[in-house]
Amino acid sequence: MPLTDEDLFYAQRGDPTATRLVFADSLPQCGRIAYSLTGLKSSGRNALKKLVSKSKQQFDTWRDAGEVRRWFLHQAILQTRDYRTPHGVDEDVLMEGVGGPDAVQYRALIAGLRKLSPQQQEAFLLIHAEGMDVRQTAVAMDCSNSAVQIHFEQACNALSPLAGKHFKPLVDYLTRIHRGQQIELPATPERLAARIRTGRTLRLIGRVLAWTILLGFIAVVAYAAYDIYPRIKT
Repeated sequence: MPLTDEDLFYAQRGDPTATRLVFADSLPQCGRIAYSLTGLKSSGRNALKKLVSKSKQQFDTWRDAGEVRRWFLHQAILQTRDYRTPHGVDEDVLMEGVGGPDAVQYRALIAGLRKLSPQQQEAFLLIHAEGMDVRQTAVAMDCSNSAVQIHFEQACNALSPLAGKHFKPLVDYLTRIHRGQQIELPATPERLAARIRTGRTLRLIGRVLAWTILLGFIAVVAYAAYDIYPRIKT
């Protein structure tokens, strides 16, 4: 079930089941996006690991379930931009399990995809492979609807000649590979929920210690003012 505002409310108040739902709702999609945009499992895992680390810092600031999803999608795009490195076409995650007579044209499609600009790759994969609309893609990429439309059209215009009349079937094939990826998460949603609870406990202990030290300092100053200063004065 999709994350609800009620789930987020209880998650931010320490409920372990609701906290697990926050991560379970977004991480699988973010994992697919990270793998497909970087083109390598290792790079996708690194991007996802950084995303999860940032999400733990952001957890208590989210206001509703929609903001959670928007944040995860946008951060998935941002983190992959730091981990995209040149690699051979046959190493690409979107080539996994590909074979047979159609592989030549499909290989050319993936090779062409990796030559596009980062924004063109994002628009093409998010709309075609992930099934997002232009508005959702614009929010994820942090740009206007018209910019997404331009990037998407430029990507299609560059890639369609590589496949000719087979363009749509090959894009459908790419979509099946993208959505069928086995994503290796940095940690299970259950473990991430436990880490959130541990972080809250440590922060609470830190605040208690800070207040204890402050109150102790105030007590010392008060004692000095009450007991020592009059003696010095006399």
